[in-house]
This record gives sequence, structure tokens and C-alpha cells, in this order.
Amino acid sequence: MFVLKVYGMDVGKNLAACPSLAQLIAASPDILSATLSFLAPRKHIPRHRGPFRGILRFQLGLSVPVDVQERPAAVLALNDQEYRIGNGEHLLWDDTYPHEVWNHSDEPRIALLLDVRRRYMPPDMRLLSRALIASVGMVARWRGVD
Repeated sequence: MFVLKVYGMDVGKNLAACPSLAQLIAASPDILSATLSFLAPRKHIPRHRGPFRGILRFQLGLSVPVDVQERPAAVLALNDQEYRIGNGEHLLWDDTYPHEVWNHSDEPRIALLLDVRRRYMPPDMRLLSRALIASVGMVARWRGVD
């Protein structure tokens, strides 16, 4: 993982290494977290869920190997449904649903993951979401993320 932004806190030196991506992130205030995700060959990320409904996950395939059938070899199982997000393809999804990822190839898979603020939530969920995001940001500042 190459973290560029985490719950509203910029990771300055990593953003400096990716100036075009940094501009995109800076111009999009609803992007709360941004990561370049590198999944090694033949690796599996076990089934898990995101922590809360305050965000949606945007995934963009940047460098996705293909299998012998010319399909993306990286598989996202989201709520027991299989998705293969190839180069230049994307998916916006709720990461509170159970999900896991496999890379069935001998090459790394690279994807851009953005956590985007979920809009149009009920007022109580908006308040809870803001509080959670702020608390994570405080922890990140305390740990010296930037």
C-alpha cells in the first residue's frame, strides 16, 4: 500500500511523488482516503468488512494482469459476487459488505483505491460519520502521518 491520504490527512511526501494524482485528490474534497494498492502475485486478502457506512470505496484498475482466458486475474469477491476490474475499469462500492481479493497471476496487481464521502445519509449517520472521520484524523496527526 502506498498511502496518499488517510481520513482527510495528507501524506505529503507520498503526494509529492505523484503530482498529477495529488492534484486530483486536492480538487476533490469528498475524497477522504487515497491509496495505491499493490497486491503481490498469488496473494489473497482474506474476507473482511469496512468499519462504517460513511464512505464508499472507488477502485480503479491501473495495472491488472490477465489470466489465460484474457480476463483480469485479480478477483474481488464482494458480498459473494465476483468482480474482475481490469485496466482502466472501475467500481464504486460499499466496503461494509463482506469482501476479499485474490491475485491469481504471477504479476502484481495495482489499483487506485479512494474512500469517498457518502452523501445523502440521514442526519444521525452524517454526524456519526463526521465524528469517526475526525477521530481517525486526530489519531493520524498524533502518529505523525504527514
